Amino acid sequence: MPRRCKGLWSPKKEAASKGDYFKHNIGMENMLLVLEKKIPLHAHVHRSDDICTAIRIAQEYDVRLVLVHCTDGISVKDYLAKFDYPAICGPAMYPKSKQESWARSFATAGELNRKGIKVCITADHDVTPLCHLSVYAAMTVRYGLDELEGLKAITKYPFAYDSHVNQVIHRRRADDSNEQVNSNAVLPKMQA
Repeated sequence: MPRRCKGLWSPKKEAASKGDYFKHNIGMENMLLVLEKKIPLHAHVHRSDDICTAIRIAQEYDVRLVLVHCTDGISVKDYLAKFDYPAICGPAMYPKSKQESWARSFATAGELNRKGIKVCITADHDVTPLCHLSVYAAMTVRYGLDELEGLKAITKYPFAYDSHVNQVIHRRRADDSNEQVNSNAVLPKMQA
């Protein structure tokens, strides 16, 4: 598919410059946005081999990548740490319904974060309810994620992956290093 997308560049630009009609192909045009690095490729990966394949493809085509779920990320955390790809971890609170998700754990986010990988936490709404996102974050904190990183994983970091929202975040005048964050306001305290 990426090779076919690259074939769209010239005809689309040529048609646009002449004001001619260009037959739109939404799927290919979205892949074109990925290849132009305007949006990241969201790779829905659970198993470690899928994670490694997504990274190989991102490296081969030189595209931005976000690893969605990254369920078995713990087993390849050293390999993941070599790259600058963020991971959206979760959900971990549902029955082990498919083989790809048997390795899921609340510890994944903390393990990846300690290796320098930026993580977000997802509820994957409508699979598990979004209203429990703060509970998922609290559980990842209980299983080893730093408390402030747990708060950022459901607030700040998810917005940083969207280039339009990212511009707004960078225009903020507040310096993150000087902000006082009360993580108790979002993350419920869990007893060990």
